[in-house]
Amino acid sequence: MSRRLSILLLVAASATACIKMGPTADVTRYFVLAPAPAATGTSTTAAGPVIGVGPVTIPDYLDRQAIVTRIGPSEVNPSETHRWAQPLRTTFLETLAANLTADLGASQSLVYPWRRDLEPAITFDVDIKRFEPTVDGTVVLDAAWTVTTNGHVQHGSSVLSEPIGGAGPDAQVAAMSRLVELLSGELAAAATP
Repeated sequence: MSRRLSILLLVAASATACIKMGPTADVTRYFVLAPAPAATGTSTTAAGPVIGVGPVTIPDYLDRQAIVTRIGPSEVNPSETHRWAQPLRTTFLETLAANLTADLGASQSLVYPWRRDLEPAITFDVDIKRFEPTVDGTVVLDAAWTVTTNGHVQHGSSVLSEPIGGAGPDAQVAAMSRLVELLSGELAAAATP
Protein backbone atom coordinates (compact mmCIF):
# COMPACT_ATOMS: atom_id res chain seq x y z
CA MET A 1 0.00 0.00 0.00
CA SER A 2 1.32 3.37 -0.90
CA ARG A 3 2.09 6.00 1.68
CA ARG A 4 -0.52 8.33 0.18
CA LEU A 5 -3.26 5.68 0.38
CA SER A 6 -2.31 4.96 4.01
CA ILE A 7 -2.70 8.63 4.93
CA LEU A 8 -6.08 8.82 3.17
CA LEU A 9 -7.33 5.74 5.02
CA LEU A 10 -6.14 7.17 8.34
CA VAL A 11 -7.95 10.47 7.68
CA ALA A 12 -11.12 8.60 6.66
CA ALA A 13 -11.01 6.45 9.81
CA SER A 14 -10.59 9.54 12.00
CA ALA A 15 -13.50 11.28 10.32
CA THR A 16 -15.70 8.20 10.76
CA ALA A 17 -14.84 8.01 14.46
CA CYS A 18 -15.77 11.67 14.91
CA ILE A 19 -19.10 11.16 13.15
CA LYS A 20 -19.95 8.07 15.25
CA MET A 21 -19.17 9.88 18.52
CA GLY A 22 -21.28 12.88 17.57
CA PRO A 23 -21.35 16.15 19.45
CA THR A 24 -21.05 15.98 23.22
CA ALA A 25 -23.88 17.27 25.36
CA ASP A 26 -23.29 20.52 27.19
CA VAL A 27 -23.37 19.71 30.91
CA THR A 28 -22.75 23.28 32.08
CA ARG A 29 -25.14 24.47 34.80
CA TYR A 30 -25.74 28.10 35.78
CA PHE A 31 -26.55 29.40 39.27
CA VAL A 32 -27.54 32.57 41.14
CA LEU A 33 -27.70 33.23 44.87
CA ALA A 34 -31.21 33.21 46.35
CA PRO A 35 -32.58 35.69 48.89
CA ALA A 36 -33.83 34.40 52.24
CA PRO A 37 -37.34 32.95 52.12
CA ALA A 38 -38.57 35.88 54.23
CA ALA A 39 -37.20 38.30 51.60
CA THR A 40 -38.86 36.59 48.65
CA GLY A 41 -41.82 38.66 47.54
CA THR A 42 -41.25 41.19 50.33
CA SER A 43 -42.52 44.62 49.44
CA THR A 44 -41.13 47.84 50.83
CA THR A 45 -42.98 49.70 53.58
CA ALA A 46 -43.66 53.42 53.47
CA ALA A 47 -42.52 53.92 57.07
CA GLY A 48 -39.19 52.14 56.66
CA PRO A 49 -35.81 53.71 55.94
CA VAL A 50 -34.28 54.20 52.50
CA ILE A 51 -31.24 51.94 52.32
CA GLY A 52 -28.29 51.89 49.94
CA VAL A 53 -26.44 48.62 49.41
CA GLY A 54 -22.95 48.66 47.95
CA PRO A 55 -20.39 48.88 46.74
CA VAL A 56 -19.45 45.22 47.13
CA THR A 57 -15.85 44.36 46.30
CA ILE A 58 -14.72 40.83 45.60
CA PRO A 59 -11.27 39.25 45.07
CA ASP A 60 -10.16 38.70 41.48
CA TYR A 61 -9.90 34.94 41.92
CA LEU A 62 -13.65 34.81 42.67
CA ASP A 63 -14.58 37.40 40.05
CA ARG A 64 -15.07 34.87 37.26
CA GLN A 65 -17.93 32.93 35.76
CA ALA A 66 -16.80 29.59 37.21
CA ILE A 67 -17.81 28.69 40.77
CA VAL A 68 -14.57 28.39 42.74
CA THR A 69 -13.91 25.76 45.43
CA ARG A 70 -11.01 26.12 47.86
CA ILE A 71 -9.06 22.87 47.96
CA GLY A 72 -6.12 24.00 50.09
CA PRO A 73 -4.68 27.00 51.93
CA SER A 74 -3.23 28.40 48.72
CA GLU A 75 -5.08 26.45 46.03
CA VAL A 76 -8.50 26.94 44.48
CA ASN A 77 -10.32 25.04 41.75
CA PRO A 78 -12.63 26.85 39.30
CA SER A 79 -15.34 24.47 38.08
CA GLU A 80 -15.47 23.55 34.40
CA THR A 81 -19.24 22.96 34.47
CA HIS A 82 -20.75 24.98 37.36
CA ARG A 83 -21.00 28.67 36.60
CA TRP A 84 -22.58 31.86 37.85
CA ALA A 85 -25.43 33.03 35.60
CA GLN A 86 -24.32 36.62 36.27
CA PRO A 87 -21.20 38.06 37.91
CA LEU A 88 -20.85 36.89 41.52
CA ARG A 89 -20.56 40.53 42.61
CA THR A 90 -23.97 41.26 41.04
CA THR A 91 -25.82 38.24 42.43
CA PHE A 92 -24.29 38.88 45.89
CA LEU A 93 -25.30 42.56 45.82
CA GLU A 94 -28.87 41.85 44.68
CA THR A 95 -29.34 39.06 47.23
CA LEU A 96 -27.93 41.16 50.07
CA ALA A 97 -30.19 44.08 49.11
CA ALA A 98 -33.29 41.86 49.07
CA ASN A 99 -32.40 40.41 52.49
CA LEU A 100 -31.67 43.83 54.04
CA THR A 101 -34.91 45.25 52.64
CA ALA A 102 -36.81 42.51 54.46
CA ASP A 103 -34.68 42.68 57.62
CA LEU A 104 -35.12 46.44 58.01
CA GLY A 105 -38.58 46.90 56.46
CA ALA A 106 -37.03 49.44 54.08
CA SER A 107 -39.25 51.89 52.21
CA GLN A 108 -36.78 51.84 49.32
CA SER A 109 -33.68 49.81 48.51
CA LEU A 110 -30.99 51.34 46.29
CA VAL A 111 -28.22 49.27 44.77
CA TYR A 112 -24.82 50.87 44.20
CA PRO A 113 -24.26 53.02 42.25
CA TRP A 114 -27.36 55.08 42.91
CA ARG A 115 -28.22 58.54 41.64
CA ARG A 116 -26.45 61.42 43.38
CA ASP A 117 -29.73 63.14 44.27
CA LEU A 118 -30.86 60.10 46.31
CA GLU A 119 -29.80 60.07 49.96
CA PRO A 120 -30.13 56.70 51.69
CA ALA A 121 -30.55 56.91 55.46
CA ILE A 122 -28.47 53.74 55.84
CA THR A 123 -25.69 52.48 53.57
CA PHE A 124 -23.88 49.15 53.57
CA ASP A 125 -20.43 48.69 51.99
CA VAL A 126 -19.00 45.16 51.88
CA ASP A 127 -15.45 44.06 51.08
CA ILE A 128 -15.41 40.29 50.56
CA LYS A 129 -12.14 38.55 51.42
CA ARG A 130 -13.32 34.94 50.89
CA PHE A 131 -16.58 33.44 49.70
CA GLU A 132 -16.27 29.87 48.51
CA PRO A 133 -17.10 26.24 49.21
CA THR A 134 -14.29 24.16 50.68
CA VAL A 135 -13.43 20.48 50.29
CA ASP A 136 -14.23 19.88 53.98
CA GLY A 137 -17.96 20.37 53.29
CA THR A 138 -18.45 23.98 54.38
CA VAL A 139 -18.79 27.35 52.74
CA VAL A 140 -16.81 30.28 54.17
CA LEU A 141 -17.65 33.98 53.94
CA ASP A 142 -15.06 36.44 55.27
CA ALA A 143 -16.01 40.09 54.80
CA ALA A 144 -15.20 43.51 56.18
CA TRP A 145 -18.07 45.98 56.16
CA THR A 146 -19.09 49.53 56.87
CA VAL A 147 -22.58 50.57 57.93
CA THR A 148 -23.39 54.28 57.84
CA THR A 149 -26.61 55.28 59.61
CA ASN A 150 -27.58 58.96 59.30
CA GLY A 151 -23.89 59.95 59.18
CA HIS A 152 -22.77 57.61 62.00
CA VAL A 153 -20.13 55.19 60.63
CA GLN A 154 -19.60 51.71 62.07
CA HIS A 155 -16.90 49.32 60.81
CA GLY A 156 -16.93 45.61 61.40
CA SER A 157 -16.06 42.24 60.00
CA SER A 158 -17.77 38.88 59.75
CA VAL A 159 -16.24 35.45 59.35
CA LEU A 160 -19.08 33.02 58.79
CA SER A 161 -19.23 29.36 57.80
CA GLU A 162 -22.11 27.13 56.87
CA PRO A 163 -22.21 23.35 56.35
CA ILE A 164 -23.07 22.48 52.76
CA GLY A 165 -25.36 19.67 53.90
CA GLY A 166 -25.53 17.81 50.60
CA ALA A 167 -23.71 16.87 47.45
CA GLY A 168 -23.29 18.85 44.28
CA PRO A 169 -23.40 22.48 43.25
CA ASP A 170 -27.06 22.99 44.26
CA ALA A 171 -26.16 22.34 47.90
CA GLN A 172 -23.05 24.54 47.65
CA VAL A 173 -24.97 27.51 46.23
CA ALA A 174 -27.79 27.03 48.77
CA ALA A 175 -25.21 27.20 51.59
CA MET A 176 -23.68 30.32 50.01
CA SER A 177 -27.16 31.91 49.92
CA ARG A 178 -27.64 31.10 53.61
CA LEU A 179 -24.34 32.86 54.40
CA VAL A 180 -25.53 36.01 52.61
CA GLU A 181 -28.66 35.79 54.79
CA LEU A 182 -26.52 35.50 57.94
CA LEU A 183 -24.39 38.46 56.87
CA SER A 184 -27.45 40.59 56.16
CA GLY A 185 -28.69 39.81 59.67
CA GLU A 186 -25.41 41.05 61.16
CA LEU A 187 -25.49 44.20 59.01
CA ALA A 188 -29.12 44.91 59.94
CA ALA A 189 -28.26 44.51 63.62
CA ALA A 190 -25.35 46.96 63.22
CA ALA A 191 -27.70 49.47 61.56
CA THR A 192 -30.28 49.26 64.35
CA PRO A 193 -29.43 51.26 67.48
